[in-house]
Amino acid sequence: MIRMLVSDVDGTLWIDGSLADKDVNAMRQTFHQGIEIGLASGRMDPELQEVAKLLDIPCHRVSQNGSFVYDHTERLLASASFDLTLARQLLSFATNGSFPYTVSCTDNQIYIPPLKRTQFLRDRMFMPVHECTDMRHLFEQGILPCKFGFFGDLDTLHNLRLQLLQRFKNVLHAVIADKDCLDVIPAHVSKGVGLRSLIEHRNIRREEVVCIGDSFNDIAMFEVTPHSFAMSHSDPAVLNAARHVAASVVDVCTFVNRYNRDCTAEFTHRERNA
Repeated sequence: MIRMLVSDVDGTLWIDGSLADKDVNAMRQTFHQGIEIGLASGRMDPELQEVAKLLDIPCHRVSQNGSFVYDHTERLLASASFDLTLARQLLSFATNGSFPYTVSCTDNQIYIPPLKRTQFLRDRMFMPVHECTDMRHLFEQGILPCKFGFFGDLDTLHNLRLQLLQRFKNVLHAVIADKDCLDVIPAHVSKGVGLRSLIEHRNIRREEVVCIGDSFNDIAMFEVTPHSFAMSHSDPAVLNAARHVAASVVDVCTFVNRYNRDCTAEFTHRERNA
């Protein structure tokens, strides 16, 4: 039986600036059938809380690509950040580069440098974004970064990713999180690691979980369960990493309903013939 459905947000559940009514209704129906719902995203936890409010159902939350994991009762299951030395080095890399960037920190706030072109960064967030003239001082006060987000066209972000992995070997992950966003997170963090901690806490087996996503940061989540779905518009590498392809979240909810119905029918058949 499937006991949990976990969905990515941007490009999967959140498309063209909104949640589709059909996806919302399907998620609610799935929840009321007894299936636990989870959200897994590169976004901050307060942003996922806003998505959960729109869905109007309790949701587990894997935020910042696994840096923070909360269950539906608000219990914190996992948290991670860069250490001070690496935080300083990444800040130097970001400030000396040409890419617009955001810094997500352990105080559940998003910071940006005081640049002219920042409105597009503010517009894409579901929470306030704060300008900070001295992030280094912020870090030294114990408010450490969990994620650096870089923004640009996909080809240049792929090149930036390679530069980061070459310069900071074995100490960070750099993953394409959206069509114009590269997320940089600690080396031991991923959506897959976050999902594993969640299902362990909920005493749910890997084969009892279904997940859906559309970007490279979702591949780690696909590796957790045999029931993985990639959105049909995903990059070929993402499509190849998933077991199934879906046009929408509705397709996954339909799969869950049919899968559980078949499992129930098989169990009933075995009981009758026992």
